[in-house]
Amino acid sequence: MREPDDPIPPKRNAGLMAVAVALMLIGLLILVPSGLCTAIFGLSGIASGLQSGHWGALGLAIGFGAIPILLGSALVWAAVHLMRRK
Repeated sequence: MREPDDPIPPKRNAGLMAVAVALMLIGLLILVPSGLCTAIFGLSGIASGLQSGHWGALGLAIGFGAIPILLGSALVWAAVHLMRRK
């Protein structure tokens, strides 16, 4: 039985949690593949740059990979922020 002095735990909004889970899934679906692709392409650019001295592929990897990585990271951050919200 509950004591009268016990604080009542806050109720979480189910709709807000559903939005947070959806943001987390979408963010991870964007972040993980784009991060892996950028890492592989960037490492190959570093390897070819060490041999030839031309670092253009590394710039392309960072330039094209940064946008989806930032977008996915922002969605994951927003999801975590919503989950911690009371």
